[in-house]
Amino acid sequence: MEVLKSLLLLWCFQELIQCYGDNRYCADQVEALRVKAGDTVTIPCRISYPKDWDEHTTVSVSWRETNSTPCGNARFIYNHTDKWTDDKYKGRLSIVGNWNQHKEASLIIQELKTTDGPRFCCRVEIKNKEREQRWQNSHTTLLRFQGDY
Repeated sequence: MEVLKSLLLLWCFQELIQCYGDNRYCADQVEALRVKAGDTVTIPCRISYPKDWDEHTTVSVSWRETNSTPCGNARFIYNHTDKWTDDKYKGRLSIVGNWNQHKEASLIIQELKTTDGPRFCCRVEIKNKEREQRWQNSHTTLLRFQGDY
């Protein structure tokens, strides 16, 4: 049992190093969440990018929905910066977190429907006067509706 705990801690630590190293662009999400239709769910997304971006950098966050992994070119459902929401999710989506300071941009979905998702990925764009960079979580977060597991 101790070996299992040690391996789990090592794996978690390795993931943190991969995602939060000084030279990494990362959008870290949980693998899956158990949910019920009608509930509200928060899908966490912690972001990371190299420290060499200056104080004039703007950070934009959007979310995609897909049926499979990787997320690739799945359809956008929410863009906080442009204040845009896909018609399927109108009035049910919002983002919580401060991605400029705390580097968190979690998606909240209200009144879950079994037709939502089932996979979601966080997409990040940063830019300043000299350059820009985009990346997303390709593995997604899977919503497992009650009765699906």
